[in-house]
Amino acid sequence: MSVSIAKRIFDIVLCLITVWLWGPIVIICALLNLLVNGRPAFYLSERRVYNHSCARITKFRAMVRHADKIANRDTMPISDKIFLNIPADSPLYTPLGRLFERLCFTELPQLLHVLAGQMSLVGNRPLPENVVAKLRSRYPYAEDRFLVRAGMTGPVQLIGRDNLPDDKRLSLEIRYCKACLESYSVRLDFMILLYTVLIGIGISSTFSVYQVEQLLDRYCRYNLAGWWNAYLEHQHELIEVLTAKVTSGVPAKDTRLSSRRREALWRSEAVEARGSGHVPKGQIKLVETSMHRRKDQISKKAVIAKVS
Repeated sequence: MSVSIAKRIFDIVLCLITVWLWGPIVIICALLNLLVNGRPAFYLSERRVYNHSCARITKFRAMVRHADKIANRDTMPISDKIFLNIPADSPLYTPLGRLFERLCFTELPQLLHVLAGQMSLVGNRPLPENVVAKLRSRYPYAEDRFLVRAGMTGPVQLIGRDNLPDDKRLSLEIRYCKACLESYSVRLDFMILLYTVLIGIGISSTFSVYQVEQLLDRYCRYNLAGWWNAYLEHQHELIEVLTAKVTSGVPAKDTRLSSRRREALWRSEAVEARGSGHVPKGQIKLVETSMHRRKDQISKKAVIAKVS
């Protein structure tokens, strides 16, 4: 199953399961914003969401009218950061908008974009084209952050967008995209969503960069599969050595294994010999497991044929 299909199924299922929760919140917040701050209740802007595709993204209007004309990447000077993050104490925020920001309600209307297939629940945040252009001029690889469809939250949000320099933020965003493309894991998206909620309601603290990197590694199916394959390969090597021992009747030094693996092998022999007192010295029995039953049977037949 491709990454886009798997993420799409995950997005639709989770959105539909939780629509009873976020649906009323969106309606109540929209009416409240309309009554307190007047029209418009929503703010729409053109953003890059995937590869070279753009979409008009919706969120609750949390600032005064025409704030986008006052504070944007073209009107504000570029210092060390290109990503434009308006501080929470900025006078551009309305009192209700500041409350929306504190409760993480501002982007809730984007769940409609998720249902429409324009965005995903988890991914890098969509960006205006002028920000993308400035990022690309300084970091030519910046386009790689759009290899996966933009999302409502992502690994950067677990740290805090204000706590990262541009190069480190891009590195984490691209790393997430590469992890999804190499081997997408639903568990990774679910854990990012879960920790985003826990951080938002104050149960969990924000992550460090190292913790986010560990999270990406821990729930990437590619790493788990690689670990499992290495484990199976090691077990097959041990079975071959055990077969050689039974055939020869004396301990055989296996030069193919590393010193650490040979040490583990000899320790396993000692433990098994102590556990079953009738095992002759220098020999150990083949351990037949469900994982290697077929390989053991083939090895036993070879041993019997050679002895007879």
